[in-house]
Amino acid sequence: MPRLAFAGPVDLVVSGLLADDLVAVLRESLTNIARHADAKAVRIEISAAESDVTLTVDDDGVGLSAHSDRSSGKANLSARARAHGGTFAVSSNELGGTRAQWTVPLVKEIP
Repeated sequence: MPRLAFAGPVDLVVSGLLADDLVAVLRESLTNIARHADAKAVRIEISAAESDVTLTVDDDGVGLSAHSDRSSGKANLSARARAHGGTFAVSSNELGGTRAQWTVPLVKEIP
């Protein structure tokens, strides 16, 4: 069962195409965990600051494989971040599993 936390005014600053991509990235991250991680717990945090929004997904699964040749999922998540001028990174976390972090800048609308 995933644990979900929000920080900052996420519902006020994330909308439109950014919201669509954020949901798609979360969905794909959870799918990757279900298929590959053998995880028992997942922690999700979506945080919005003045300048950016970050989605962090941590699991307690088997962690990153040095020999994995699967990269299409990570490439897709990276492409979605770059489309918004952001970044995507995958690393080990303190739970012994994997951390996926997707960060994109918030574009301020001019009135």
